[in-house]
Amino acid sequence: MENLHQHIESLVFSSETAVTPKEIIGVISKAFPGTVLDEQVVESILLDLQHKFKSDIYAFELRVIGGGYQFFTKPEYHHP
Repeated sequence: MENLHQHIESLVFSSETAVTPKEIIGVISKAFPGTVLDEQVVESILLDLQHKFKSDIYAFELRVIGGGYQFFTKPEYHHP
């Protein structure tokens, strides 16, 4: 499947709550019938995305919370 990183990134970004790898697999499978993903592939992509968003050019980061993944504003950009 093309652009799998981007599809997973947009799925996590658009979710209001943390998304688990199993949920990601379910959504991708429904959106792209015939696509077979395993949890290791999804976990690897999520790890890649975590590394990507650690860069100082991004104001947000990808965190693991409650077994799922969610974007959060980095502390230095979050002022109460």
